[in-house]
Order: sequence, then C-alpha cells, then structure tokens
Amino acid sequence: MTLSERVGRVVTATAAGLVVAASVTVPAFAEGTINSHISNGRVGFETRSWWDDDSDGVSTSVSHYSKCNARSVSYELIHEYSWRPDAKLGTQALSCSRTGSRYWGRQVEGDYHVVIRGISGRASVSVNDFRIKY
Repeated sequence: MTLSERVGRVVTATAAGLVVAASVTVPAFAEGTINSHISNGRVGFETRSWWDDDSDGVSTSVSHYSKCNARSVSYELIHEYSWRPDAKLGTQALSCSRTGSRYWGRQVEGDYHVVIRGISGRASVSVNDFRIKY
C-alpha cells in the first residue's frame, strides 16, 4: 500500500468518525428541578420560589411521582414581581390516584412559585414525591 493510499484511508476513517459523532443527539434536560414532598399541605400552601433563566425550551411543570391521599390537587403557577402584583399563570389539576404531570409551557425569565388552589376529597394533602421542573 502506498503512502497516499494510507493517508486516504486515515482521512476517510476520520471523516466517518466525525459524521457519527455529529449525529449523536444530546438529551434535553430541564434547567432546574425541585425534588420535594408535601406534608399536610392546605389550600394556599406555597412552594419555595425559584429563578428561571429561560435558557432552555423546557415547559414548567409540576409532577406527582407518587400517589397522594386526596382525589386531586389543583396547582397555580405564579410569576413573582417586585414592582407590581404577581401574575397568575393558570391552574392545573393533578389526580392523586396515579402519578402524572401538568405543564404551563415555556416561561420567560423570572421568579416563580406554585400555590395549592384546591384539594378534592380532603382538607389537606400529602405527596411523598413532588417535583417541579423549569
């Protein structure tokens, strides 16, 4: 094999490797996740606040990764402002009979928190594995 044939094979192998490397997809991860629980949360209970940089395309969501002890829970997403009243971004209901998630879509940069707005079937709710993704 001549030198030019060997160089040609090396270049071809390198190019093929680059094509394979470029085609590997990187999974999309949420900018942030809060892994928590709720113990005897009542209507009006507020989660801790978080800052969303809006540096990704992830939809803000709440999830029950475990069943809870009521029929369902309604959560409201709040966009916090220091210079005007907070913005209420909608209420989403999650069943307690199974695990699941509810989504508010991609949110702009800012501070947020979630409030329990309703509990069906009980005066309070407990969720052993409660998560917020943003």
